[in-house]
Amino acid sequence: MEFTREIAPFLLGGLVSSGLTFLYRKAGERARALGTVFVALVLGACTSLAAGELVNLQDGMIAVMIDASLIFTGATVSYHWFWRPIADLLHKPPVAEQRRRVK
Repeated sequence: MEFTREIAPFLLGGLVSSGLTFLYRKAGERARALGTVFVALVLGACTSLAAGELVNLQDGMIAVMIDASLIFTGATVSYHWFWRPIADLLHKPPVAEQRRRVK
C-alpha cells in the first residue's frame, strides 16, 4: 500500500506534464517553472487529501510537500525524457528550410 501511495503522485506528475508541455510551450523558462511548481503544490494537496494524510497541520504539510515534490519530479522527468523530444519533432522545420538557413 505504501508503494502505491508514493508512486501515484509520481505517475500523476508524468501525466500532468503532457498538458503543461503544450500549454507552456510559448512561455519563458521562469514562467514554466513557477507554473509547474504551483500545479504540483495544488495537486500535492489534493493527493494528500485523497489519501487521508491531512490529519493534523504539521504532518499534513509534510505530506503535501512530499506529494508535491513527487509530482514535480514526475513532471520534470517525463517532460525531459518523453514530451520534449516529441514536441521538438513536431515543431521541427522542414529540411529544405534548414538548408536555406545554413547558406
